[in-house]
Amino acid sequence: MTSVSAPRAPASPGSPTVRLRPVATRRRPLLALVSAVVVVACTAVVAVAFQHAGRTEAVLVVTRPVAPGASVAGADLRVADVHVPRGVSVVPASAEPGVLGRQAATALVPGSLLNAGDTVAVYAPATGSAVVGVAAAPGQLPAGGVTAGELVDVVATGASQSSQPSGSAPSDTTAGGLVPPAPGAVVAADATVLAVSVPSSSSSTADEVVSVLVARSTAPVVAMLSAAGEAALVVVASS
Repeated sequence: MTSVSAPRAPASPGSPTVRLRPVATRRRPLLALVSAVVVVACTAVVAVAFQHAGRTEAVLVVTRPVAPGASVAGADLRVADVHVPRGVSVVPASAEPGVLGRQAATALVPGSLLNAGDTVAVYAPATGSAVVGVAAAPGQLPAGGVTAGELVDVVATGASQSSQPSGSAPSDTTAGGLVPPAPGAVVAADATVLAVSVPSSSSSTADEVVSVLVARSTAPVVAMLSAAGEAALVVVASS
C-alpha cells in the first residue's frame, strides 16, 4: 500500500521566514552571592536577637527613695514580673528576706531594678562624708522620733550655756580648738538618718542615739554638740 503525502503549499513570494531562537539560560553569579549574604545576615540578626531576648522573671523593684546608708524596709520594695535582658543584674523576688534590713550602698531610685550591689551589710561612708552618733533627749527630737532614711538638720541648742555659773563668759573655743556655734545655728543640713537606737526600759537614760550621715568637715562640731547635750534634730523635707 502506497502512502501519499499532501504537497506543501509553496511559500508566497516576499513573505519572511520566522525562526525562533532558543532562549539561553544566563547565570548571574553576583546575584546568587548577594542572596547568600542576605540569608547569612538575617540568620545572624535572628541569633543575636534571641541571645538578647532575655527572660521574664519575678524581681525586686524599688518603690520609694532610699538614702545611702539607710536600712531597706519592706515598703521600699515590690515584686514585679519584668523582662530582664541578658547580662542585667537583678535580685530575684525569692531573695527579699535576705535584703530587708541591709543598708543601701547608694541612693535607690523608685522604679529601678534592685541589683546585688545596691545593698551592703554595713554601710561605709564615701570620701568626704562621716557617720556621727547624736544623743538626743526628749525635746531634742520630734514627738514621733526619727526613722532611717529621713533627712534632718542638726541644730545647736546652746543648752549647756544656761548651766554655766552666773557672770562667767562662754568659752570662745573648746579644748580641741572648735568654735561652739551660736544657739539655733544649723551645723549640718540635710543629714541622713542611718539608724536609731532606742533606750531599753532598764536604761538609765532616755536619750536616743541617732546615727547621721554628715559632711566630714562638720562631723567634729556635731560630735561636740552631741557630747554636750546641745544637739537637736529637725526633720526636713527631702529635696
